[in-house]
Amino acid sequence: MKRATLLALVLVLSGFAAARQDLSDVFYKAVHLQDVKGDLEAAIPLFEKVVTQSKDPSLAAKAQLRIGMCYEKLGATRALQAYQKVIDSYPQQIQEVAAARQRLAAMTSPLPQENKSVALRMLWKVGVQPLAADFVPGEVSPDGRYLSWSNEDTGDLEIRDPKTGQSRLLTNQGGWTIGSCWSPDGKRIAYGWLIDEQNPGMPTELRIADATGKNGTRVLHHSDRYLSPTAWFPDAKSILAVATGKEGGEDIVRVSLDNGAIQVLKGFERGSRPTSVQLSPDGRYVAYELNPDNATPDIFLVPASGGSVIPLVTGPYDDRLLAWTPDGGHILFLSDRSGTYDAWLVRVENGKIAGIPELVKQDFGIVRPIGFAPGGEFYFGRVVVIHDILVADWNAQAGKLVSVPRMATEHFAGSTYWPAWSRDGKKLAYIVHRGALYMPASNQVRIRDLDTGQESTVPKVAGRITSLSWSPDGKSLLLCGGPGGGRSFCKIVEVSSGNVLLDAIATQGEQTPTRGAVWAPDGRAVYYATWVTSAGRGRIVKRDLGTGKEKILYSLDGSHNPIQLAASPDGKFLAFALVTFPKNVTEYRVMLLPTGHGDARELARVELPNRLGAGTIDWSPDSRYVYFARRAADGETDRLFRVSVSGGAPEELQFESKELLELRFSPDGRQIAFTQYLEKGGGHGELWVMENFLPGPKGGAAASTQKTKK
Repeated sequence: MKRATLLALVLVLSGFAAARQDLSDVFYKAVHLQDVKGDLEAAIPLFEKVVTQSKDPSLAAKAQLRIGMCYEKLGATRALQAYQKVIDSYPQQIQEVAAARQRLAAMTSPLPQENKSVALRMLWKVGVQPLAADFVPGEVSPDGRYLSWSNEDTGDLEIRDPKTGQSRLLTNQGGWTIGSCWSPDGKRIAYGWLIDEQNPGMPTELRIADATGKNGTRVLHHSDRYLSPTAWFPDAKSILAVATGKEGGEDIVRVSLDNGAIQVLKGFERGSRPTSVQLSPDGRYVAYELNPDNATPDIFLVPASGGSVIPLVTGPYDDRLLAWTPDGGHILFLSDRSGTYDAWLVRVENGKIAGIPELVKQDFGIVRPIGFAPGGEFYFGRVVVIHDILVADWNAQAGKLVSVPRMATEHFAGSTYWPAWSRDGKKLAYIVHRGALYMPASNQVRIRDLDTGQESTVPKVAGRITSLSWSPDGKSLLLCGGPGGGRSFCKIVEVSSGNVLLDAIATQGEQTPTRGAVWAPDGRAVYYATWVTSAGRGRIVKRDLGTGKEKILYSLDGSHNPIQLAASPDGKFLAFALVTFPKNVTEYRVMLLPTGHGDARELARVELPNRLGAGTIDWSPDSRYVYFARRAADGETDRLFRVSVSGGAPEELQFESKELLELRFSPDGRQIAFTQYLEKGGGHGELWVMENFLPGPKGGAAASTQKTKK
């Protein structure tokens, strides 16, 4: 009898365990719908199922909190009831209750007002090429007099006076600085050194330089992996850094100044990349920004002595870490919770949020943090990239424009790129991006009706979109891009609803689609270019949308990278650009690849200092010519060429433009749309300072702290 009772109990417990596992699967499926696909309406019923059926209060509370987040993102007032239910029904789930209280307070409080006494000043500009990729600010010296910096021309470590802009080099060694930070006494600077800046796969070193430049440098650690320092620990015995992990992700590490030994404080899986890693002034906590589960960035803490991760600023918004305040009592961060990227302050006590975030400055924008000076001034870098889509009439026979280029849209001036014509030529899709292109941020995808001039935004689109391609019926778009952190996506969305119809590719770091996903003209397949990390090679792949089967059309070794795919209107060929590096010379090759059977062949070749204009591979409507843009020898303008698919030398056309990118011909060939960048190199960097915003007397809490210490 006892044995039968025991067996029955085991069966009951087994059933509970299975049910709990099933509901966990339901929960994570709903999380995927919410965070990855952006399908909030489909996620809510799954979360509700978990709430009503789960016997695990922790899982149920998490699901109920997620319901509130979904409703809030949808703009529904039901979010208030959902958050209140978390508080009332799950009082023992401290973390979820705290998050629900925070969201309730934010939703029910009056719209926060920024501090009108906050002052912003631009100090000076720096050139950045290409497209701001080399704009690498460092850190403020402990006395606030200097900034460490990566020289924008040579990559050497230098220090600058933020008030005068005067600088002096500390290195002259033919490499590239990839991060720098000052010792607590201001006498030394730790910096990462990329030994060969032309090949990011080459070894890096963590070095220590004398801030006066008189006593040379010391190599603290030599590595075959990326290594970038972010802060000195207060005792000056070790340095906080970010390093490429053994599993392919990036780790937060502590490097000993005694012997260069590395201790991993927090490891991350392949494809995960913590950004803006910041050490608290007392050295107790490390704050970092991360895109969890392919979602928008959140801010987390981990004790520097080891321990569990503490979520700090999380939710359905794009939250980005800027800096700890000098007294360690607050964290300054960016958030798009109000619709624009604003600067916010939140109080932190013992590694936890202690209060509601306070608005500091509206429409602050996407910036690169540099840090605080002792008096409470916050320095940051901003990249200004101005890009617009222009449209002009085109005479294909004469090979020239027959009208002055005009703005494609009156909306979002300075922020539009990547035009895409619908197959009937009646609509133009484009991307809106207000940040620097190298910094991942959510985009908008807009549709302009060329007959009526009316425009609409494709709903539910999130992440950084890098290419667009219309379906033949004009009802769907193929979007390629990623939220950052090494992850990418290539998906088909319905234009009217924004619903994801198909994840054409869903990668997690193993292969990364480039700016080269296009729809086949018959609508039955998509083509994409990808980089396979484990194999160290690029591929061009065809995906059959009916069967889901994939076929590799072209495979390359590690010295080649396929980019800029374009399908011929008759569906017989793909044209693409190929980057190769023979004998240390960069070459751009325009290639022709049959979509059926046959080998790829070269149509044209361009060597540096000239180059191909990014994204400018396109076809003539009759599929006889491939168009491409090439940088002129003067380095100032891009000129348009076309080459026949039957062979022969490229023909130079009567059209040139400054920074001619992403050129697209209308289906009838009578118009062209292209992206034009205002500045050579894509943009410029600016150094800014924000003042008078910290809590406390004028000068902020940091200034008060400094006076007390004296």
